[in-house]
Amino acid sequence: MLKDGRLFYFKTWEDYGSGGKATNLKEPIEMHRYEARILDSDGPNRFDLVPTDNPLERKWELQAATPSDMADWLDVLQQTRAAALARHGLTEGRSHEAPVLRN
Repeated sequence: MLKDGRLFYFKTWEDYGSGGKATNLKEPIEMHRYEARILDSDGPNRFDLVPTDNPLERKWELQAATPSDMADWLDVLQQTRAAALARHGLTEGRSHEAPVLRN
């Protein structure tokens, strides 16, 4: 689930549907710090969330049900990242540095 520039995940679809708590509720994936990419695929419809600041941070490996779902996820994750960067006063490639001041 995407909310306010953060990605939350659940153990099962039922947990999400019943209003259960996200597994990573206390430490959501901050989308201004990750970029959605298709890397060397280990399977169909697989993509990754790659850290943009620290290459030693966790890389998230995700898989969609269909190619169309994957395209939709990539699109919405990229839009969410751009909005999150803007909300933090950051530009692409500067997600963890000091904000860029504008006059």
